[in-house]
Amino acid sequence: MTTRYGHRSVGVALLLLAVLPSCAPTRSAARSTGTESDHRPLTFAQGGQSFNAVLELPSPDHRNGWGILLLGGGMSNDLDWTVPGEVTAEGTRTQLTITGASHADAPTISRALAARGFAVLRWSTIPIGDPLAAEWPMRTTPRSLVELCDDARAALQTLRSSGVVDEGKALLLGHSLGAVRACTIAADDRDVRGLVLLASAYFTSSTGAPASLRAAGLRFGDEVVRARSLPCLAVFGALDSSRAVRAAAAADLAGSPGLERLEVRVIDGLGHQLGRQQGTLVGPIDAALLVEIAAWAHQLTAMP
Repeated sequence: MTTRYGHRSVGVALLLLAVLPSCAPTRSAARSTGTESDHRPLTFAQGGQSFNAVLELPSPDHRNGWGILLLGGGMSNDLDWTVPGEVTAEGTRTQLTITGASHADAPTISRALAARGFAVLRWSTIPIGDPLAAEWPMRTTPRSLVELCDDARAALQTLRSSGVVDEGKALLLGHSLGAVRACTIAADDRDVRGLVLLASAYFTSSTGAPASLRAAGLRFGDEVVRARSLPCLAVFGALDSSRAVRAAAAADLAGSPGLERLEVRVIDGLGHQLGRQQGTLVGPIDAALLVEIAAWAHQLTAMP
């Protein structure tokens, strides 16, 4: 199924940089339902490294037993998927956001999903103690695609062992290259029950993906959805000019044999960050879109 929407005026995006909140759980209002959620800082270990994470929890009487793991885009993301207002390279300042101020998308995404009863884990791919962490987003110590997938699997296990997620009730939400990693994990993890892919890179196997992706074992979204008959919501911005993103190719596949559970939405007025875009400047991911994503996940998990 392919749906095309008109321009939206409010937003929320996906990328890179923030500080670990205090150790005490804090409360944040989930205005769409009147409920509240707790976000609880924690750490997990993988491959000799430790990583910061935050578990967003609905109030106890509002939990539905499902968990959602967020996977950020690019080859690294900070805890909150922060988009810096500007960056400086070789003495040149470059503005990145429409307002010139930084915005962070992962907390907003987490709250929208928690308002529907989901436990949500977001995490930083930058290991604790990385000597280049202070230089993010310009650079961090490189991690391979294989390492990033292994780290994501460890994050998923952390979510599952939190005591608030029922067995076999996990969804993955990934952005850009994070969507590719989500598909790769879902290919072999039968307890992943659905995918939300935002501006997915290399979703279709017909996309000219680098050989390094295949060599690293990464899987195309259409292959995984078809092989597992997996429910999948794939959302693209009509203004997205990223060469690795092929919204039209994904839309053409929706509903075809083996992909009956693939829903594709291409949204006018939004870019790769799925927020407003003015030239190369981006806004936060669209707030109305987040409501729709949370509603899709709720409808999926409410089915018997």
